[in-house]
Amino acid sequence: MTKLDIKSYNLEQLKNELSQMGEKPFRAGQIYKWLHIDRVSSFDEMTNLSKDLRHKLDEKYEIITLKPEKVLISKIDGTRKYLFGIKGGAVIESVLMRYHHGNSVCISTQSGCRMGCRFCASTLNGLDRNLTTSELLEQIYQIEKNIDERVSNIVLMGSGEPLDNFENVTNFLRMITDENGANISQRNITLSTCGLIPKIKELADMNFQITLAISLHASDDETRKKLLPIANKYTIEERYNIVRNVCKKVNRYAHVEIECSGLENIPNENGYILTPNHQGLFDVLLICDTHKNPTSFVIRNDLANVPLLKQTIKALDAKAIDRDDPRQGMQIIKEMTEGIKQGRNYIIFPEGTRSKNGNVPGNFKGGSFKSAYKAKAPIVPVALIDSFKPFDIKDTKTVKVQIHYLKPLYYEDYKDMKTTEIAELVKSMIVKTIEEKLS
Repeated sequence: MTKLDIKSYNLEQLKNELSQMGEKPFRAGQIYKWLHIDRVSSFDEMTNLSKDLRHKLDEKYEIITLKPEKVLISKIDGTRKYLFGIKGGAVIESVLMRYHHGNSVCISTQSGCRMGCRFCASTLNGLDRNLTTSELLEQIYQIEKNIDERVSNIVLMGSGEPLDNFENVTNFLRMITDENGANISQRNITLSTCGLIPKIKELADMNFQITLAISLHASDDETRKKLLPIANKYTIEERYNIVRNVCKKVNRYAHVEIECSGLENIPNENGYILTPNHQGLFDVLLICDTHKNPTSFVIRNDLANVPLLKQTIKALDAKAIDRDDPRQGMQIIKEMTEGIKQGRNYIIFPEGTRSKNGNVPGNFKGGSFKSAYKAKAPIVPVALIDSFKPFDIKDTKTVKVQIHYLKPLYYEDYKDMKTTEIAELVKSMIVKTIEEKLS
């Protein structure tokens, strides 16, 4: 008889298993601790269980453990690559990276992969099989044992597509974050996907607080389809809709009520920039909630690791600009210009930073409009009112925010103007709208 993989059962599932065996529920907690805290490799080591129960467990279940077949250590930074042998004879890899904030481990979710991404070696021989929940856990457990230190961050970005092994991966997420087990924070876990849209939606509905990284690798669908075959099935628009869905959920959870006007002013053709005044840390989330066309954005690089923003940046291939590096800034402008010409939309905040004066905008910088000018693109001013209140003010009451999309400036409207003059014009339009709405 093939034995069952007991380490793949979460606590509730284990309680059901023990109940069917006629055992009391608390025994499940004891076994769970032995497996995920003490991390024993045999039932005989579970000394607080009766000999009879240990015998019954051994007859029905097995305890899966992985052993590193090889450990490669970088002489440069101490990064460790682990090669683990699994059932069937295949080998999977995990990588340990040491950072000042703790130990981060990148784990594999499949042996091989069937996604066919041109830049990834994991897919060369196709999919061998999905890794079980216990094999996912064991990559973490064995690395912790090897270094005698705790792992604090996990990235599901090794061999395989995590969302193609959905059941085992989501069960792993529950178990590795379980306070009765490893108790790793969900906020310290990143799942990287090439973009399986139905599974992303399903994952979003589970309300995990992990970081979702979506591999875009191109600003247009045609190029992306050449690099990632999955893109032939799911478009960038579908991916943006996932981000919108998450933004809507976050805003509702934060008790944000949005009053929106002027959506008819959005150009019919893609390839434009939105230029809002900048009030709050999560203005991007508020705009994505109301703006339906796929859009990326530009943000200061020091905000790139802010929770929620970090996830949105990765999903939308946003630009993080270093204001102290003019050369990098010029490169961003060049990339945006090309992106706009190819039909990409961008959000850029002309103030460069959040206003400290609530609904009173700061100075608008001419450089923010260079990409639009070079690409001869429409500029859509966006007036935000009270967007500094959500998230920044700790209050459980409903917060009302206004977003007004103003009439666009087309190239013919500003072609004879300097970028500084464009900046002043856009600011005046936004200020006028704010004053009218608040009067």
